[in-house]
Amino acid sequence: MVNSFDFLTQFGFSIYERIKEIGKRCESPIGIQPLEFMGKRRDLPVIEIRIEIPIYRLSNGRTLTMQEEYLANHSEHPDDFFTRDVESTEAQLAQHEILLEMVDDQGLLKAFKDGEQQTDPLISTNTGIIVNGNRRLCAWRELYYKDKITYKHFETIRLAILPECDEKAILELEERLQVHSEKKAQYKWHTIAKMIERDINAGKEETDIANSLSITKARLHELLDMQQYAITYLEKRGCSKQWSLVDDKELAFSQMVKSRKKIESTSQKEFFESVAFALTDDSQSAGGRLYGLIPEVKDNLDEICASLEQKLEERYNSIEPNGFDLLAPELDDSEIKMARIAVAAGLPENAKIVRAVARNVIETQKALKAEQKSEDFLLDQVTKSATILCNAVNIGLSKENVKTRGIEEQLASIQNSVKKITEWLYENEYSTQL
Repeated sequence: MVNSFDFLTQFGFSIYERIKEIGKRCESPIGIQPLEFMGKRRDLPVIEIRIEIPIYRLSNGRTLTMQEEYLANHSEHPDDFFTRDVESTEAQLAQHEILLEMVDDQGLLKAFKDGEQQTDPLISTNTGIIVNGNRRLCAWRELYYKDKITYKHFETIRLAILPECDEKAILELEERLQVHSEKKAQYKWHTIAKMIERDINAGKEETDIANSLSITKARLHELLDMQQYAITYLEKRGCSKQWSLVDDKELAFSQMVKSRKKIESTSQKEFFESVAFALTDDSQSAGGRLYGLIPEVKDNLDEICASLEQKLEERYNSIEPNGFDLLAPELDDSEIKMARIAVAAGLPENAKIVRAVARNVIETQKALKAEQKSEDFLLDQVTKSATILCNAVNIGLSKENVKTRGIEEQLASIQNSVKKITEWLYENEYSTQL
């Protein structure tokens, strides 16, 4: 286990010792590493030092959201745990644990365990902070500290040392070497969104951020909107800042952002969000077609809401609209009803019902659209209705403990529809005879 390490010396020497050792080694480097840095081609000195000496870069963009998740799971640490002191041994150990999860998930640890050795030097500042290669350093340490005989080749590691530079230069280098490189493990979508947020807060122009990440400004804004959706989703599911839970939900949040922009009513937006979140919980329960269903939710909001009104009637009726900001005074009764249903549909305990209803309504509406082109559409629908009503009589009336709430209202609706069709038939046949 990591906690059994003598981390006082194995996760970085003091800054004084690092500078001294690196400076000494740079006087007689073992090689040169060419690198484009701060607008110039530079030949970085390559040195070899003990694996214990350097420290992880705690502001590494790759780990920003995972640090948030770590702090959410370790409430004993303050919010600035990873920023107040980059030299903190405790913070360095926590960063090692975060990186270890990454190298384990991405197969990097196994590759080095199976015999792969260092090929390219890690890139480090002249103070011994690893700018590029934090995951590799983590994997090597994990293996070497547990078995110093088998992995003796990781006792010393090679570093390419950057010249004196500021944080801006390091950020630009990180984005160029890690975010863009096809050989690197892909950054999680929420990590890139967090990096964008960080750069904006630092005063960087959106155009410059987009260019540095090789994305459009439209994609930049989409990622930020997706991030806000993910924050809301995790909070409503009682999993605030648990970013690993949305690693594989990028397309879901992308569809939400694109679809929600086309919805105007506040209550409809809230209802759409509740249904979309329910589908995001479990795509397989939605027929394995999660990313196709979300845009279709937008096109069938009223139908899904009407169906859920019956399923969740007892639950949404107990919700007081005055307790929710989304209920503005100017909303009419139908919007207030949808807002209430949206709140009920948004509760995690109702997610399974919402998924089933959404899937059923969407499939029914698709079938209706396909059948509408047929001249037998009216007859087909009446036949289906007659069959369903016969089943209700023959089977439903013989069951015990039948729920009767809502049946009277549905029968009234059926009688009204039958009346309209009968009148239409009479008028149509009468005009044909003339």
